[in-house]
Amino acid sequence: MSKESDLEEILRLSPVGSHKDSRREIIDFPIGYLHGANVAIGHTIRLSNDSNSLPLGQHFHTNYGEIFALVQGSGALYVRVVVPGERNKIKSEIVVPEVISQHSSYERLRGTSAELSMDSTDLSKMIIKVLPGLAHTFVLSPGSILMNYVIDSPKDFDPSNKNNFVQFPLI
Repeated sequence: MSKESDLEEILRLSPVGSHKDSRREIIDFPIGYLHGANVAIGHTIRLSNDSNSLPLGQHFHTNYGEIFALVQGSGALYVRVVVPGERNKIKSEIVVPEVISQHSSYERLRGTSAELSMDSTDLSKMIIKVLPGLAHTFVLSPGSILMNYVIDSPKDFDPSNKNNFVQFPLI
């Protein structure tokens, strides 16, 4: 192997998994090391051209954050700073745990909701940071491409553990 081939092998990331349904395809890839473990995971979410702008997300994270970059398309992001013990307004059987890890900047904003415009052609509207305790739902135009990256995960983070997030529909 040449040095150029060795360098290319180091630089290129191979998907570590994917899944697909009628609305979108999600491709998982590792993006680096965090606390000495390969747990920083990225996703490319490609919406189908006939996705009818279905909501994506509809949850909040309990112990990690994400950065989202809309690289193609437009739409809306619905967010809510959840309140410990709060009952979901759409699915009343969902209750926020009484004790949750929530970023300190959200403390005075508990219960606050917003709708944010997302647009890949406007740099001020294409990148979003979601921290623990912020419910988030995307409604994007068909054919949109959204990339996201896990941030601030704990040392023992397991990306396949479903206890890391709580379903919480906003729309």
